[in-house]
Amino acid sequence: MEKLLQEFSEWAKLGLLASFGGMASYVYIMVRKNKKFHWFTFLANLLIAFFVGKALGGFIPADASNATGWVMLLGFLAHPILDRVEDKFLARLDKITGFGDN
Repeated sequence: MEKLLQEFSEWAKLGLLASFGGMASYVYIMVRKNKKFHWFTFLANLLIAFFVGKALGGFIPADASNATGWVMLLGFLAHPILDRVEDKFLARLDKITGFGDN
């Protein structure tokens, strides 16, 4: 059981770190735009930041200078990053499959 918890902890490290960036992003938007805090939106933002941090954080070498800061930035910028990745991925998929030629 201890080994399983250790493996899960190692697996989740990038996502949890990015979640801090996601928290900061949500609070930043609430303060900047004077919006009301909503728990569901906050938790959804954390989930999205976790996903982006886990999915893309592995491309940052762990021994890189300020790697943790970069992962937190991935979480902070999770929504624009996902928008860009989605656009690029769909364009590439259309190019490969020809589905976009309708």
